[in-house]
Amino acid sequence: MIRLENVYKTFNEGTPEAFEALHDISLHVRQGEMVILKGISGSGKSTLLSIIGALTKPSSGAVIVGGKSVAKLSDLHASHYRRDTLGFIFQSFNLFEELSVEDNVALPLIHAPLTQGEAARRIDTALQRAHIAHKRTVRTALLSGGEKQRCAIARALANDPAVLLCDEPTANLDAQNARAFCDNLQELRLLGKTIIVATHDPIFETLEGVRVVAIVSGRIEP
Repeated sequence: MIRLENVYKTFNEGTPEAFEALHDISLHVRQGEMVILKGISGSGKSTLLSIIGALTKPSSGAVIVGGKSVAKLSDLHASHYRRDTLGFIFQSFNLFEELSVEDNVALPLIHAPLTQGEAARRIDTALQRAHIAHKRTVRTALLSGGEKQRCAIARALANDPAVLLCDEPTANLDAQNARAFCDNLQELRLLGKTIIVATHDPIFETLEGVRVVAIVSGRIEP
């Protein structure tokens, strides 16, 4: 599903402030697999997620997702790729707190080529899969931390993505909600979603059926 070959990323390239964030990264992720990118802050794992998500372009190397090269997409085509293929889950939730849960979940579908009925069905499915349907009319400002993360999961699922990218998703959760989040990810993996999690939370290493990839100073450890 995802294939990276010899990926490098250097920020401020050609200047005295040049910094190599990723060095010769090669990684293959199968469809339906959950991969944990393990590393401390600054190790390069979030940069790697950003490159897979076409939010950042690599300095060199190949990035293939679903058989398509995404390393050098134009902004417009990158936007369509993210809309059609990816769901993002962030540590800070990134919700519009003045909107309801349902309205937040609907946001990724605004520009999707769907009928109103199709969009409504996708929203309902996403809310059910994230176990947050009972809060659909509640403003997200009134939710607990765990409920906000479930809302963020539902929003990521709204476009029925093949791939979920999670960046430090349990950083703002207590132990109980972190475990509930992990359980939810396992359910989604069993539905065939390909999931990549960038984290330094050891809870993910306890999950069954996951592959842990350690990243140190921008390199994959053997």
